[in-house]
Amino acid sequence: QRVRVHFDLILLHEPATRRDFCHTRHTFQLEAQVPILKTAELRQVMDELLAGGNRALLAGAFQAPVYDVYGTSETKEIAWECPEGGMHVNADAVRLEVVDDAGRSLPPGEEGSLVVTSLINRAMPLVRYLTGDRGALLPGTCTCGRSSPLSRER
Repeated sequence: QRVRVHFDLILLHEPATRRDFCHTRHTFQLEAQVPILKTAELRQVMDELLAGGNRALLAGAFQAPVYDVYGTSETKEIAWECPEGGMHVNADAVRLEVVDDAGRSLPPGEEGSLVVTSLINRAMPLVRYLTGDRGALLPGTCTCGRSSPLSRER
């Protein structure tokens, strides 16, 4: 019942961009048995980091490109996937570091623990917050032309 109400609201408002958690999309397709969730102007679906066949499942259900967004509840969006596939660090809002097990910064290309400092949360500043995730800052620039740092999360 709740899934149907949510789906009806999507159709009513016809959003240009949808952003939810992947399990919500999976619920729409499998539990509500809605074959295509495309609204008239939907251009993209932004979601939590996608695993397995979820990207294809969502792209098929919404008939729109699907992009990853990496973040935490504490810091919000840390990196966004562009149409070229690069994960761009939201450098205006966070400082992302990659550290080894001793907490020492690692150079671009080396995988380690992800540590983030929020640059915008003045009510509860988070400095070098250990996310519990692993990844790397990547050397070079993206083919999309954006100048923001690139990252890889897993």
